[in-house]
Amino acid sequence: MNKAKFFLPLEVFQDRAICALIRRNCDLAKDCTGTVAIEFALVLPLLFAILIGIIQYSLIFNNITVLTNGAAAGALVFSQGRALPSSTPYSATVTQIQSAAASLVQANLTITTSVQGAGCTGDSGCLAALQSAYPGGSASVTVSYPCPLILSTAGLSWLGISTTFCPLTSTVTEYVM
Repeated sequence: MNKAKFFLPLEVFQDRAICALIRRNCDLAKDCTGTVAIEFALVLPLLFAILIGIIQYSLIFNNITVLTNGAAAGALVFSQGRALPSSTPYSATVTQIQSAAASLVQANLTITTSVQGAGCTGDSGCLAALQSAYPGGSASVTVSYPCPLILSTAGLSWLGISTTFCPLTSTVTEYVM
């Protein structure tokens, strides 16, 4: 008697299995668990790129501010170099720039000095140029520093992006005093 319930024709069993499968798929379509994780996984790279961009801009802005302050301090010392008691305007300028830009890597600083547009690289040449430019001549100091890139050169090269586009440079000109 009870055994009759378990012996259903094969067609009825297949129809019930199909109906159960359809119901299950409809229930899965209504189930929203996991969508937050998928949305987060889709948005996370964008948020990460924005965060890296903010950090990169902050580093560049800090370095250009320090570099400009160092160039200004060095230009002031260089413009007054002919009156220095030690008669070492170039060395005093380099020392002043390095102390003003102490947070930067000193080996990466490139310092160029010029008087009236003509470059000078030593104490005796700069002192003679400063004395001949007095009064009212111009003394310039240019300081360059490479960009602090978060993404390495190797990390950008496979994208076809050159990292040589980002040297930080600051030039300050003062009157020779």
